[in-house]
Amino acid sequence: MIYLLISSSIAFAEPISLQDSLSLVSSQNPEVQIARLQTDQVNLERLKVLTNILNVQASGSWLDFGEPLDTYIIGDGSSDVDCTSFESFGFGDLCDSFSEPLRVRDEQIFDGSLQVALPISALYSIIEGYSANQHLQDIKALEVEQTKQRIELSVVDIYLQTLDLQSQRKILEDTLTRLGKHQQSVQAFVDQGLAHPVQAKELNHAIQETTLGLRQLNQGYDLLCQQMSLLLGLSDPFSPLPLEDNIGAPKEEQLSSNLSHRIATHQYQAAQDSVQAAAGNLVPTVALMAATTSTQGQGPFTPTSQQYLGLSVQGEFGWGNKWMTFKQRQMDVTMAKQGLKIQQQALPIQQQQLKQQWQHTLEQVSLAESKIEIENIKRTQAQARFDGQQITVTDLLDAESRCADAQIALLRTQHKSILAQAKYQQSINADTLYFESQ
Repeated sequence: MIYLLISSSIAFAEPISLQDSLSLVSSQNPEVQIARLQTDQVNLERLKVLTNILNVQASGSWLDFGEPLDTYIIGDGSSDVDCTSFESFGFGDLCDSFSEPLRVRDEQIFDGSLQVALPISALYSIIEGYSANQHLQDIKALEVEQTKQRIELSVVDIYLQTLDLQSQRKILEDTLTRLGKHQQSVQAFVDQGLAHPVQAKELNHAIQETTLGLRQLNQGYDLLCQQMSLLLGLSDPFSPLPLEDNIGAPKEEQLSSNLSHRIATHQYQAAQDSVQAAAGNLVPTVALMAATTSTQGQGPFTPTSQQYLGLSVQGEFGWGNKWMTFKQRQMDVTMAKQGLKIQQQALPIQQQQLKQQWQHTLEQVSLAESKIEIENIKRTQAQARFDGQQITVTDLLDAESRCADAQIALLRTQHKSILAQAKYQQSINADTLYFESQ
């Protein structure tokens, strides 16, 4: 009998080709867009490292006290100062000046400063840290491509399933048409007493079963189209186009083109840079400093402006903590190196395995095509023998079922081959499928 495992639907929408569907993944898939935003965040972290190269501090304040502040060196200004004793020593003029108030601050004061520090000894660690973050950003960008590849495989799989269901629907509709003709013949035989009524019931059961399968096909097709609309970020219903013959054979690439291998390489390089940055942090920080200050209204004892240039040396007593961090980064290098070595050894095996799986599916397609030829001939023969009353309805239905199953098996094998080709293509470079120009 005819067994139905998946389903399809009646949907009217502007059809989209497989090539265009894969292009939409890069531009419209929500998960890919989120991954790109995460890459942008990592890029900002990389740029933040550069801000440590130059440390600039600026401050300024303006205060209004409402009135100036004066003070007297001798006395309180309420009476004249007796300068007789000072005059005997020749300091009379100085004593007279003591009787005048000394301005401590004006009514309004301003205080501003600008300091620039260049961490000379830390420049090495900053540059190496920046390089490590550059590799981390490259890793994040490659992970975006991996996300895109994973979703593209899902798109290829679902796209082929929708085409399967469309083709299955045509097969079952053709089968229903033939079963309707068989029903007329069998009913005529029953009416003439040449066939048992159970054969008519058996045929009616096959028609009902096929009709139910068509209804399930419609429902399943709707669900797949909704899933594709979500993956592709479509606002309109999704509808596939028949596959064209422009899917080219996989393009061979070097091992270094594989995304996993490239990620492992960047991880190793980032770990090496992190070790150098950690080593630089073991040295006390020596910074070149330059500053300028400006003050107004703060009295004669405060200079109105001053500038200086100097060196600052800072060291931390937690040197053991820095040393252990350095040793951890060295372990990271060892682990990353082993990970890269594993990738270099395992990826060629994986690529060879995926290539063999793809080649095996090509052989299965050839076998499925020959199987259809056989079942079509056997169905034609069964039809002739049934018309000659040499076989029963059960035998005829079995022939119809085997023919339909063979057609469905060919569709699934063809699409399985395309999916296997896509997996192999991804293992040798970043492309999911290679489309030849028309």
